[in-house]
Amino acid sequence: MRLVKYSDFIDSLKSNNGDIVQDLQIHPNRLVWVADIEAPQGIEVPQKNSERVKFKKSKLAVVFDAETGEKFGTSVIETP
Repeated sequence: MRLVKYSDFIDSLKSNNGDIVQDLQIHPNRLVWVADIEAPQGIEVPQKNSERVKFKKSKLAVVFDAETGEKFGTSVIETP
């Protein structure tokens, strides 16, 4: 787990070719905890249409507000 500014987390997604859905309600200097979870066998993510998308070897980044503990979201990053 790592403690970073929200803007640094977004920059790390950009550098890892992750999908970037930035929450504009979160101040860029807000401190967040990021839990990185390796998924070497890949992961299936359910979609709203009841289908599932399969990501090959991946990493999950789960983001929490450092002050309140509220979960801000999860990003899936497909790794080589």
